[in-house]
Amino acid sequence: MNRVVPDQPTYGIEGACAYLRVSETSLRDLVISGELACSKPGKEPVFRKQVLDDYLTRLEIEQTALRKEAFERGVKPVVQTAVSQVRRRKPLPVLPVMKEAA
Repeated sequence: MNRVVPDQPTYGIEGACAYLRVSETSLRDLVISGELACSKPGKEPVFRKQVLDDYLTRLEIEQTALRKEAFERGVKPVVQTAVSQVRRRKPLPVLPVMKEAA
């Protein structure tokens, strides 16, 4: 899926998803977790292109370091996506206690 995104200073949800090549759910998870900054001056969130670029640069640095470390240890690099890391940090839901049947 090759999405062409016009170069502009700010993006809405759809544009930011296309720019980062993630789903809307993934984008929302990144925002809620604090991994990605945005502002909401009106009804919809606005993402500055510079913030998206900074986020991608940070990921490149972190993931490249992990791959290099794995290579130096002689193991296959396992680099999780940023979204999967965010989703794994979510606490497990608390389930209600079930009463035994009498």
